[in-house]
Amino acid sequence: MDPDNLYPDNLRCIRELEFPSLKDNVFLDHTGCTLYTTSQINQYAKDLQNNVYANPHSSNQSSNLMSDVVHQVRCAVLAHFNVTPNEYHVVFTSGATDALKLLGKSFCWTKGKSKFVYLEDNHTSVVGIREAAAEHGASSVCLYSKYSNGLTSELSSLLSSYKPAIVKEYLEENEENFENEIHSLFAYPAQSNFSGYKYPLSWIDEVKSKGVCQCLGNETLKPNWSVLLDAASFVATSQLDLSKHTPDFVCLSFYKMFGFPTGLGALLVRCISEDQVNGKKYFGGGAADGYLARQDYYKPRRQLHARLEDGTLPFLNILALKHSFDAVYKITGQSMIKVQLHTFTLIQMLYKQMMALKHINGSSVIKVYCHSKFIDSATQGAIIAFNIMRADGSFVGFHHVLHLAASFNIHMRGGCFCNVGACMSMLGLDPQDLKQTFEAGHACGDHIDLVKGYPVGALRVSLGYMTTKDDIDQFLHFLHECFMEVDTTIVDDADQEIFYDALTNVHPRQPQVFLKDIFLYPVKSCRAMRVSKWDICETGLKYDRSWMVVNDHGVSLTLKREHRLALIQPHIDLEKSTLSLHVDGFGSVVVPLLIDSVPNQTLSVCQTKVCGDRVTVFNCGDEAKLWLSEVLQRPVSLVFKRPEIQRFSKKRSTSTSSSEEQPPTLALTNEAQYLMVSQSTAEYLQQIMVELQVSPDCLLAGEGPSHSGEMTVDTIISRFRSNFVIGGAEPFTEESWSEATINRNTNEPNNGGRVKLHFTGLCNRCSMVCIDANTGKPTVEPLRTLGTLPPPKRLLELTNRDSKSLRRSHFGVYFHTRVAFGSKVTIKTGSPVTVNFH
Repeated sequence: MDPDNLYPDNLRCIRELEFPSLKDNVFLDHTGCTLYTTSQINQYAKDLQNNVYANPHSSNQSSNLMSDVVHQVRCAVLAHFNVTPNEYHVVFTSGATDALKLLGKSFCWTKGKSKFVYLEDNHTSVVGIREAAAEHGASSVCLYSKYSNGLTSELSSLLSSYKPAIVKEYLEENEENFENEIHSLFAYPAQSNFSGYKYPLSWIDEVKSKGVCQCLGNETLKPNWSVLLDAASFVATSQLDLSKHTPDFVCLSFYKMFGFPTGLGALLVRCISEDQVNGKKYFGGGAADGYLARQDYYKPRRQLHARLEDGTLPFLNILALKHSFDAVYKITGQSMIKVQLHTFTLIQMLYKQMMALKHINGSSVIKVYCHSKFIDSATQGAIIAFNIMRADGSFVGFHHVLHLAASFNIHMRGGCFCNVGACMSMLGLDPQDLKQTFEAGHACGDHIDLVKGYPVGALRVSLGYMTTKDDIDQFLHFLHECFMEVDTTIVDDADQEIFYDALTNVHPRQPQVFLKDIFLYPVKSCRAMRVSKWDICETGLKYDRSWMVVNDHGVSLTLKREHRLALIQPHIDLEKSTLSLHVDGFGSVVVPLLIDSVPNQTLSVCQTKVCGDRVTVFNCGDEAKLWLSEVLQRPVSLVFKRPEIQRFSKKRSTSTSSSEEQPPTLALTNEAQYLMVSQSTAEYLQQIMVELQVSPDCLLAGEGPSHSGEMTVDTIISRFRSNFVIGGAEPFTEESWSEATINRNTNEPNNGGRVKLHFTGLCNRCSMVCIDANTGKPTVEPLRTLGTLPPPKRLLELTNRDSKSLRRSHFGVYFHTRVAFGSKVTIKTGSPVTVNFH
């Protein structure tokens, strides 16, 4: 690193030395967690190797050394915010959430009189204090602003412009005016973790001098108000000077500032306010000067942090924090002002260029949710919350965007970011509608991103001190390549009908449906094995997803994260009772099908997880481990699911009663037993690609379009990793089937059995479909086109819905069967299929 170059001019060198893992990645989720440096880890490891650190509660030389380090780090934390131990206490916690929980439990609430007032634009962890306040009979009030939903409009900097909504109310008898109370708490974020808007720090002094009620324009007696500042998002890229603005309480998470250590945060308590947190009841190891077990006697520690920090501190994490300060200071010159200006310059540039993105018809590509115009770093942090719109005004689901971004190695976040209040207000969501959505089963972090065509969350890009202009340029390239509609020659309704009839060659209302192909995937996330006939068992196709590859920690590897799995071709030889795996250039490895029946085989049993389910598996041995480790260039093992251990689908059939005895059993599949794809639907998708002049075979993430050829229908089908390919059906009609019965093929001797498939649900697609099975490299297709796919006119007529509400990120249909354990049914390609509709 050139010492003559000062941050941020030396970022290119810094990135190479301190963040080598970013070489092929664009990390834009710094508000979730910023990244740690190489020197942080190296210096921390060196310190641990050169010194003996022990529990600071002991009284030996290693303990005393650790105690001295903890004290130094407390002072370093306060110095970072320009105050001293005479002004603030540092109470170490497991993070900002734990700091807020501790404050809620320890605050001296006055029953029937205290109020907890918070902004609607507060993190979930702040809003959660209202439950602790309610336990002590304190009322809770939410302040909200009448900002225009989702439109760029500046918020008023006046607290008086906010309106109160009483969430919980507790009044003593004869208490007519609940504003006249003592020991109340006002909480707000220094920076919104949703939009990056920076709220005025002047509110701290305003509330402390006047009280919230007078600030809202209500002339009442001033109660005793304390102020909690949620600074977790703010301090990562902005300077917080507590000598200028003096909140009573500040919460922090250090991983948001330094990336490492995790599991360490702090509650800063102003010394003159420490009497406000004497409500804590529990005491743990180290929190007591003395107590008696036989009598109700407990003498708390005199120092506030000692009273509030129960048990042994995470002292090695605190040691790591010392090296985190040192490493970041060395890079930034100990100047958060430089960090603030650097990140704001980049976010301002990104905002302007995102707003300038237009479709060919002039409509906007991006809808930004903000309350500043990205003019001043004093009012806007390094965050942009947004959604993506198509040329027709419909929204692209944020999960679809995240999956596409993964193909570009872009890391960002989607959802409500643990801030439902801001999400609801800025997206214009109705509280009652949102409540009904939650009651219906929607949960924060699930796959639902659009309801009735409108988003219930957003995308968020957030920058860190090591973000560069190259990161911004690559992200803009991603938006331009994947979402800007530059050609409006997409198939219109008339063309759809012509193409529709050409696909079927039969009357659209009389489909001649048959089983065209059967695929099984013996090893999860590896290539398919194509068969003309196969047995059905109680978990689906026999041996389908019965094996998987796990790392040394027993964690399953998936194609989304380990692209080289796409190179592995499994083959099952039923006569020899073996499974072989082959990769060009690496040869093959063979393992027995029934590993538990092989004599003299020493079996290693381990536990792993699939979609949250704990699964007991057998290790397939050292030979497979060595071969796979060489192929994947990391230590891995091949494991086989124990057949006697049952695992059940979380999806239930919509064609059967909700009182069904038990859900279908699964092997190592994620969602359901079978995935079905229609040949005509895949052909329709390919046709749209042709109309859009997409050449997806070589359209690698981060590169421009290639003109080397088109993606074939067979390639599209292989990307979607289906078990059954159905021929003869009209595009998308498989989504309306409640049941599909594979009948006996009367044209062949020894015809197969009859199997009834029950509809389980639609398959939501992720970046896995963008992995090229020939090269193992990520592409942007077919997922990119799938997200803009216009449904055929017939589907719109059948469902009585508009095209905007049927835009999709799903492709293919889940089904399951009911086959008794040990029974045998064989299905064959070419068999006719009869269907029932929902």
